[in-house]
Formats: sequence, C-alpha cells, structure tokens
Amino acid sequence: MRQLAITVVAVVALAAGWAWAADPFPPGPGAGVKSAGTSAPAAVDERTKVAEMEALFAIGKYDDILENVKAIQRTVKDEGAKTDIARLAAESFRKKGEWKLAVPAYQRLRDRYEKGSDDYVRYDAIGEVLRTSVNGVYGPSAALSSPKPLSEDQALAEALVRLAEARIEKIKARITAMKRARSPQEMMNLYAPIADELRQARVLAPSLSPDTEQAAALAAGQRLAELGKDAIGTLTAKQGGFQQAIAASRLTSNQKTDMLNCQNTCNDLAKAEEAFQNVLDKVGGLSSWPEGKKIRAESVARRAVYTKMAPQFKPPPASHYWERGVTPSTTYYY
Repeated sequence: MRQLAITVVAVVALAAGWAWAADPFPPGPGAGVKSAGTSAPAAVDERTKVAEMEALFAIGKYDDILENVKAIQRTVKDEGAKTDIARLAAESFRKKGEWKLAVPAYQRLRDRYEKGSDDYVRYDAIGEVLRTSVNGVYGPSAALSSPKPLSEDQALAEALVRLAEARIEKIKARITAMKRARSPQEMMNLYAPIADELRQARVLAPSLSPDTEQAAALAAGQRLAELGKDAIGTLTAKQGGFQQAIAASRLTSNQKTDMLNCQNTCNDLAKAEEAFQNVLDKVGGLSSWPEGKKIRAESVARRAVYTKMAPQFKPPPASHYWERGVTPSTTYYY
C-alpha cells in the first residue's frame, strides 16, 4: 500500500510537469545514463525508483528518502541513478539540518563528477560552506539579527555568493604578479590557474560582476603584447643577420644553433598565444566586452606572426653541421 502511494505521488508530480528549474541543484550530467552491463529493464526500474524519491523530495519527505537510499544504494547499477541518489541523500541531510552527515554526503556527490567541472565545484563549495558553519549558519551571516539556516535554499545561495566574493578578493593580488612575468610561458603559468579559479567563483555566484575576471584577462593580454613586441624586434634583427651570413656562405655552426633556438622561441610564443585564447574564450561576459574582443584579435595576430616566422629560422642543409652533433639549446628571445 505504501509503495502504491509513493508511486501515485510520483506519477502526479511528473504529470504536473514538476521541473528541476525551481531547484538550485539540478541533476548532474550523468542522470539517465546507463552504465555498461546494466540491462534495460533494470535501468528503467532504477530510474523509476529515483523518480519516486524525487517526488518525495518535492513534498519534503526527507526521512522517507533517506530510508529509500539506505535500502537501494548498494544495489543500484545505473550510473545516472547513482548520481541522483547521492544528490537526494546530500540535500535531504541538509534540509533536515543533519550537518555532520550532510558534509560527507556532499563530498561523495562531488566525487561523482570530473574534478574541476561545474558540478564538482558547486558541490565541493557546498560541503565547504556546511563544514565551516556553526549550527547551520554560515560565518558571515552569523552577525545578522535573524540569520537563516543553511537548510533554506536562499540562505545557501547567499552563502555561496559570499564564499565566491572571498575567493575573488584573494585572487586580486595574484593578478598584479602577472605583470612581472618574464616570458609568455611564465605569464600563462600564472594566468591559467587564476582564470580557472575565477571561473569557479562564477559557477558559485553567476550574478557577480565579471570585472575581476576581465581585469585578469586584460592584464594577461597586455603582458603578452609587451613580451611579444620585444620578442618580434629581437627575432627580426637576428633574422636579418642570419640571412646576410647565408647569402655570404659564412653561416657558422653557432649561428645555425642560434637559428634553431629562434625557431623554438617562435613555436613557444605561438603556443602561449593559443593557450591564452583558449582561456580567454571562457571569460565571463566576453561576448559583450569590447576590450576582450580586442585583446583576442591582437593575440590571434601575434600568433600568426610567430607561426609565419618559425620556418624562416630553419638552417640550410649542411651535412658536416649535423655530423658535429649541433643541437638547439634552451636560449629564448623575449
């Protein structure tokens, strides 16, 4: 009889078009995906069980959900169902105010996603918020006269915004360090993790201004332009000297080695620009940011110059040169 009642609730909820759009934590991308080796009837049965639990969640039957989780979690084979069950368990613990159980539950849910993905970042942050809260109230909210508990979705959303803001503040000092980078590779080694951390902050609080994210991209683009200007000047000068030596048949082994170094420099500069463009394409608000479009176009132009210059530094054939074992060194021209 109980099973019948649950099934009826599930059917009514689904027929009414109850959507996850109203839920702040929608099902992950694994939902509905069968794992290899799971028969179709078994997968359908497991998804039906998940649908019943979703319906229970909609009407606040968190204890019933946790009883269902305990009964089926070790036998479920469908990967999408596993993810949804982990989510329903974590959220039920949070809704009940079972903070000590909610934290590891969110961590288990987090680990079902690829590290660094939006879902991983979101659930990891929720676990952090709950772990650092006292009696279900996030630290910065405790000073309020009537703080809301994190069992309320709005309170959790506000806590994630505060966490994102705090992370952004810590990142700002690192943006300045990019301006002192001595090579494009060093600059990208600094910028890439900063850009990803700012992207993660945007995942937690999509409504936040992209100003810091865009400032970091602008600083990176400007530093690449400065390094590129110096590099192109040096490479152009060296190219002229090499061409004169080749024309006079006086190109030395050291010069040939130097040419290979210049070629490596061009290739590395082009790779740095490509990496910058890939990161820039993920910056928040890029489509409506004129400066972002400008620095990307400049990066594309620089990369084209480096790509065109690289083959021009190929030394002319000379068998005695290779017989002497001349190989490129690690000298770069920035």
